[in-house]
Amino acid sequence: MTERYFDDFTVGERFESKGVTLSESQILDFALLYDPQPFHIDKEAAAVGPYDGLIASGFQTLALSFRLFYQEKIINTCSMGSPGMRELAWLAPVRPGDTLRTTAEVLEANPSASKQDRGVVKMGFSVANQDGVKVMSYNVIMMMHRRPEGLDNPLSYISYMVFDCVEVCFDALQHDPIMRPFPGSTFPWKEHERCESAAAARPAPRQSQLFVRPLQQAARLVAIRIVVGLPRALPPRRRRQGAVGRGDLAVP
Repeated sequence: MTERYFDDFTVGERFESKGVTLSESQILDFALLYDPQPFHIDKEAAAVGPYDGLIASGFQTLALSFRLFYQEKIINTCSMGSPGMRELAWLAPVRPGDTLRTTAEVLEANPSASKQDRGVVKMGFSVANQDGVKVMSYNVIMMMHRRPEGLDNPLSYISYMVFDCVEVCFDALQHDPIMRPFPGSTFPWKEHERCESAAAARPAPRQSQLFVRPLQQAARLVAIRIVVGLPRALPPRRRRQGAVGRGDLAVP
């Protein structure tokens, strides 16, 4: 499947995963670690329990359903995480040998009002077994990157990338005790918070997915290597024998 971004999702669009069969050993292993209720871990207790046999933990079904969806590579490129989910419901027990499939439907898709590089998609998930019985449903709010539009202005993007690399360098200086030039030093602009807000508010750089992202990562790594490696490559400073004052340091 081709890479998808927020702009590619439309309300009403549906996605269906492949199926996976849940074994008894998988149910027991998960429940012993995370949900050790008797009807999840004890076959004899489960036989006389409220579900007439061993059933899978609902948390296992939840995790498995999202894994099935993610394996379809629908949000792998654009996902920025999620602030949460809503309306989780376990509708029917999942038993050993059941084959589960996940279906996701786009319920809402709204661009961010404050950040032009992302949007918010609300998806409704449902999980059904091999008989078509729905065993679980839930809604997820997902933050997604918007689609890059190409490298139409190389100079503009290069300046953006240089700014990004400089910020990485000064962040490294701030957090490395060996490299920190002055106690409490920070990013060199006085109004750091204002600069960050302005950077977040400006339009996302127009970039080519196949060329610019590797170039940006390489530039960031080179910048970090230069800043981190240079001080350690210099000769160590030693105190002259008999020196007392803090200024009496010399390089041999």
